[in-house]
Amino acid sequence: MTEENLGIPNTQEKDESKEEKKPEATKLAIFLSLIGKNREKSISVKAITDEGKVDDSRDDEIELSINPESGLRFTDKSKKLQLKLVNGEVDATVKSGSLPEVAILTARWISGKSPLAKIQVSHMIGSH
Repeated sequence: MTEENLGIPNTQEKDESKEEKKPEATKLAIFLSLIGKNREKSISVKAITDEGKVDDSRDDEIELSINPESGLRFTDKSKKLQLKLVNGEVDATVKSGSLPEVAILTARWISGKSPLAKIQVSHMIGSH
């Protein structure tokens, strides 16, 4: 006799409703390398998950800013840029001044899929 003949329900149902959900970004992160005096360097801002992975589904608007007292500035000489993430990330180029200093960079979420926690980092400029 088979299970069907005994009236036992089939417990091997297809579990298509429980698709594995990809982790979503919860915060912004700033990635930058050492910046010497009078140099141009690229800064990356990324939307990352709690596991530290880039969420490539994010195309949010963000603001990237540098503290006003700093000699560091964006290549258009501004201290603040509004940027759009593409596949979870965006790059901006900065130019350093002639004096060593500590610059403060802030990435702040403006709009998009869901709010992302802002990030603020201090970075030594021109010390090498």
